[in-house]
Amino acid sequence: MAKRRSRKRKGASTGEIERAVHQLQEYHGLGRRLLREHPPGKKHNKETLRLEAAENGIHWMKVFHIRGFADEEKGYSDEELEALIDLCWEHHCALGFSFVPKFLSIRDKAKRGKFQQAAIRGRWSLTTVERELVKQFGRRRQAGRSADVPNEPRDLYADLKKRAIYWGRLKKLLQKKPDPGSSRLQWSELPKEIRDLLGEAVEGMEKLENALDGLLPKPKKPKRATPA
Repeated sequence: MAKRRSRKRKGASTGEIERAVHQLQEYHGLGRRLLREHPPGKKHNKETLRLEAAENGIHWMKVFHIRGFADEEKGYSDEELEALIDLCWEHHCALGFSFVPKFLSIRDKAKRGKFQQAAIRGRWSLTTVERELVKQFGRRRQAGRSADVPNEPRDLYADLKKRAIYWGRLKKLLQKKPDPGSSRLQWSELPKEIRDLLGEAVEGMEKLENALDGLLPKPKKPKRATPA
């Protein structure tokens, strides 16, 4: 079997890197302020951080990641932030903040440093970072708080349906014959146990999707224009 080559993403422009660096510095500064004014464990922390998120125009869950980012002990000190920024410039990588919580999930700073260096040098996508984290560190506890659960049942149903559709499409894509010259993984290359388990998972997801269809409002058909 021919060895599969990993695709390296094209380097970012100077403007893209500058914007990404500015956001990292801005969020780190915001995180420092949040640590001073709303330290972890403080009473009514969740409510006050929701207000902070609204004032800064960001999702309230992101505020927890921003605060963790600026934690010198568990997150990034000023020196570690500068080292991260230097890596971005060196390897022409416009690192979005969405990568930071993934890096923070590695508690050991030495291991985190090696991992982020490989990610930035290779300009990995977020999907690749998540995949490599599982490969290198196994199932792990995410840094920060647990995932945000919607308040309304319909919002949860919509999220579940989106995930169910993803699993079905993934299986179909794996089973689809790749284009000539493509290095994409094929269904037949997976171990039989994995194929069987994935097939069972997709079958369960299809049942879930069908059940959710009865709970979600049906999309309205577009109105036909009335002839003049």
